[in-house]
Amino acid sequence: SFFALVFAATLKRLTGLRTSMMTLIKTYCLMTVTSVSLGFSIGSITSSVESAMSLGVPVMVIFMVVGVINPSGVDTDDPPNKIMELLKVGSPIKWAIEALVTAEFRGMVFNEKDRGRWGQLKDLPRMGALAMVQDGDNVLKNLGLGTAKYSDRMEKLAWLSGIYLLMSWIGLSYFGPSFIDTDDV
Repeated sequence: SFFALVFAATLKRLTGLRTSMMTLIKTYCLMTVTSVSLGFSIGSITSSVESAMSLGVPVMVIFMVVGVINPSGVDTDDPPNKIMELLKVGSPIKWAIEALVTAEFRGMVFNEKDRGRWGQLKDLPRMGALAMVQDGDNVLKNLGLGTAKYSDRMEKLAWLSGIYLLMSWIGLSYFGPSFIDTDDV
C-alpha cells in the first residue's frame, strides 16, 4: 500500500482534485488491498505461478473493462444484463472509481463566481455526462451515481477485500500445496 499512498499524494499535489488528500489515500490504499486479495484468491486455486498469471491477467482486464464508468452517462431505461452486473460487483476498480467520483463531485457547484480550475469547467463543451449540468450532483445523477455515497462505496470495497481473502483461505485449504512430513523419511 506504500506505492498507493505515494501515488495518491502525488496525484493530489499535481492535479486540481478537490477531494481531500486523506480521501485519495484511503481509496487508493483500500483498492490496492482489495486487488492484492483478489490476486491471493486467484493464486490459491492454481497450481503454479504460470497458471495464476494466465488466469489472473484476464480476470483483471475484465474487471477493468466492466469497472469503468461510461462517460456518456447511463440509460436507466436500458439496464445492463445480469452477467455484466455480477461482474461489476466483483470489480475492485468499479468501487474505487465510484468512490473517487462521488467524493470529487458531491456538492461541487459550477457557478460564475468560481473561476478557479473547477470554475473553468463551465467554459468546456457540454457533452456526455457533463451535458446540461449545473453542479456536481447533476454529473453524479447522469453517471448513475445520484444516490451514491463515498462511505458506502468504500464499505463495499472493504467487503470485497474480505470476500477475496476468504476465497483465498478456502482455495489454499482445498487446492494448496501439500508438504512432505520429514519425520517419516
